[in-house]
Amino acid sequence: MRAVWSEYRFVQRLSKVLLRPSILQGMKWATARRRKDLLSEKFIRDLHQHMFDQTWKWAGRFRKSDKNTGVHWSTIPEGIRNLCDDAKYWVEHKTYPLTEIAVRFHHRLVSIHPFPNGNGRHRHLMADLIRAELGEGRFTWGSANLNRSTLGSHVWSPPVL
Repeated sequence: MRAVWSEYRFVQRLSKVLLRPSILQGMKWATARRRKDLLSEKFIRDLHQHMFDQTWKWAGRFRKSDKNTGVHWSTIPEGIRNLCDDAKYWVEHKTYPLTEIAVRFHHRLVSIHPFPNGNGRHRHLMADLIRAELGEGRFTWGSANLNRSTLGSHVWSPPVL
């Protein structure tokens, strides 16, 4: 079992290294200018495509089959539209604090699971972009060493691309 776990961790690390340039390309595209369409189905698809077009031919296309997580594949477009409409409402009416809006958006993307692969990295970047658009810093996504003295320091500045 230990060997299997070790091999799994190696494959995960290798995957991150190989996908990093493509993901950085997606980040660069998304942050090149202010976006008015950030909370739209089109932007969600375009971001996924820019992040993974070097990896998968289907990048930017919603999944066409059911998985063990996520909504039924045929309801993905409706789920994404509802999520975007809800998030626009939250922002416009200041329904929640800014960080909570990004967290709620991220959580709903988890429950929808719109793409066959790349959902985790995609929804992390979406949450970061929402925070940036609302004037907040990006999340650390577990990269910070949290202790009692740093519990309030949960965001980091983006790297210069």
